[in-house]
Amino acid sequence: MKKYWLSIGLSVFIAASIGTYYIGAATRELPEYRMQTVEGDGKEASHLFLEGSVSRDKMIDQIKIGDGGTAYESRMSTIGKMFDSEYADRNPELAGLIKDHKGFMRGKKSYNGFYKDERQLVYAVTKSDGKTSDDGLHRYSLAVSALDLKSGKEKQFKAAMLGKQRYASMYVIDVQSGEDGIKVLVQLDKKPEVYKNGNYRFESELHVLTVNMDKEGISDDQTIGADSGADSGKMERYSVPYGGGIELASPSSYALVYKTVVKIAKDQDGNEMEQQVGSEIFAYDYANGKLTPILAGSGSDSGVYRSLAGNAMITMAMKGNALSIGKLELAKNKESLQFEIPMSLKNITIDNTQFFIYQSKLYMYVHAGADHEILVVSLTDGKVLYQGKATVDGTADEQKERLTGLNVYGFYFAS
Repeated sequence: MKKYWLSIGLSVFIAASIGTYYIGAATRELPEYRMQTVEGDGKEASHLFLEGSVSRDKMIDQIKIGDGGTAYESRMSTIGKMFDSEYADRNPELAGLIKDHKGFMRGKKSYNGFYKDERQLVYAVTKSDGKTSDDGLHRYSLAVSALDLKSGKEKQFKAAMLGKQRYASMYVIDVQSGEDGIKVLVQLDKKPEVYKNGNYRFESELHVLTVNMDKEGISDDQTIGADSGADSGKMERYSVPYGGGIELASPSSYALVYKTVVKIAKDQDGNEMEQQVGSEIFAYDYANGKLTPILAGSGSDSGVYRSLAGNAMITMAMKGNALSIGKLELAKNKESLQFEIPMSLKNITIDNTQFFIYQSKLYMYVHAGADHEILVVSLTDGKVLYQGKATVDGTADEQKERLTGLNVYGFYFAS
């Protein structure tokens, strides 16, 4: 029997090796894309990757570009593809958790469900009752897992929601720790109202659930925002924005909460339309359970990005040909940093960028035509630590054609 399995394994290895040889021969002449340092410390980009696609010979090839060159999917062997872990690759903190706590991390794939401090690693995810429902509503609970980092002991339990409310959906947005237990910020969606044109309008609620880890249950359920006013023609909506931070398990004392006011009107066919007429941003303090207004405005905030970074809010917007960045300390509700970075690419908008925040640094990718620019900026003092660009082999005309045809859809930090 051992010889049987050995022969099968050997056959698979030989076939994969032969396939790798022919793939290598067929793709050996592919152009090499690289990240090239323009200014600053090249080490700042040593863990950065651009992921995208290029067209060649009427085929689309997937590629990853780093400071060491290009990885073509067509060059990868079958075995290489089997062991290519994109899920962990895209988040250094997640990769570290998987490396250090393999057993506990197995099967845990919700980016928003983690919390880690010096004592414990906690994961929370929502679960529905799974019962067939004519109205599409279900009862939900939290499935909580915790690892004691000192003793190595694990515990798992399900915590039922307080009351008997039923919802169309429920999902975890953030997990933090408080004096009275683990705090889990969730969004709950009520039964949707159906428009005449067949579209849906959900009314949502934001809740902070306090989980008592000793008693293994939910001890408190605080509603911090609930959509309202649909019947009045002017509706308030509450949401928690995705901000680009990738420190998924790191402690923070705050969450950002958006309130938008929309005017509901009907077009000539009787279909409802929504127009934003006001907005307000709050900081939710996990310690005292209070919402504090930090910014109010009217109309749309298009062209402005905001992100939570630790206990601060980072604001980004384009002002002419400069990137304007502000840092607001939430504990003091006071701006501690404001600066502008001149951009070499002209007439771009914030929507042309991809960015993330990690360890008090802003990482940004900007694209316009054949130009692909990468920036690393310190959010401590506003200093540009690295400025780079994507380059490729070939003549000047070939380079322009290849870089114009480079479609980048992913920008990330790999540990």
